[in-house]
Amino acid sequence: MKQLFINLKTNLEAYFSSEQGKMTAKVFKYTIQALVIGILVWQLWNIGLVSVIQDFPVHPLFYLLFLLIYFSLPVSEFFTYKRHVPLKFLDSQSIFIKKRIYNKTVVGYSGELQLFFWLKKHHDIPEKQAFRIVRDNNTLSTIASTFVTVTLLAGFILSGNITLLENLNINVIGYLGGIAIVVLVLVLLLRRYKEYLYSMNRRDTLSILGIHSIRLYLLAFLQILQWAVVMPEVEVHIWVTIISMQIVLSRLPFIPNKDLLFIAASLEYGQHADISATGLAALLVVNHVLDKLLNGALFAWLSFQDKKSGIPLEESDK
Repeated sequence: MKQLFINLKTNLEAYFSSEQGKMTAKVFKYTIQALVIGILVWQLWNIGLVSVIQDFPVHPLFYLLFLLIYFSLPVSEFFTYKRHVPLKFLDSQSIFIKKRIYNKTVVGYSGELQLFFWLKKHHDIPEKQAFRIVRDNNTLSTIASTFVTVTLLAGFILSGNITLLENLNINVIGYLGGIAIVVLVLVLLLRRYKEYLYSMNRRDTLSILGIHSIRLYLLAFLQILQWAVVMPEVEVHIWVTIISMQIVLSRLPFIPNKDLLFIAASLEYGQHADISATGLAALLVVNHVLDKLLNGALFAWLSFQDKKSGIPLEESDK
């Protein structure tokens, strides 16, 4: 089994290092982007773009909550990675913000790759150890997001809203059964091949898992509060469904522009949930635009700071 992992890793690295592999990755990336953007433009056109713009949020609390949501991930990651790396809070925020930007604007897990190189360069951590640190933290983040999503959906179903899911032709039993099978397979794989897939001890595992879970529940609360500020007439269980959808989509690997995919999926769901299409589109689009603007501003500023401090730009962003 070990040799199988090594051969697969070697073959994938060789292929995506070749010109053909690079071209395949680019074609896949831009095809997905074009498809998602096309769906979103079509939806906004049907809703009425002018009406969407007129419904843009004006409540100041909406924008304050946006900032809290934006920085929740880099701040929490300081505490998860600090257990294995001697980090300083302000210094570490630069790479954790960049990690978030890469994952949001390039492709999933490209941020983890940046962090991997940063740990090797700035903390002189051996390659294998740096890989394990990033891999284990990402594994725990995935487990936490799955757990939080399941509990949110379970609360949604137990609160008597299962009929809405059935009206959307969602097989609830099949969906939950599928999640249970996936979790069981992951547990069995971790138990059988733990030495290849995971290396963290139980104490650190529980601690980091707790931090990720608390962050996700807090994020869900802040996100629902932000949306409710703009559309207080929408029932909480609808926001719970949408936030669960957002968490699930955020964990899909190698999908560019997940935010646009989330907006498209949410607008489709909103049609069945009987809520204002223009209001929902406005608050989701403005969040996306603000995220892009802040990403660009922070990336430019952090890159300038790296250059100013004498770190070559091509090395700081390898």
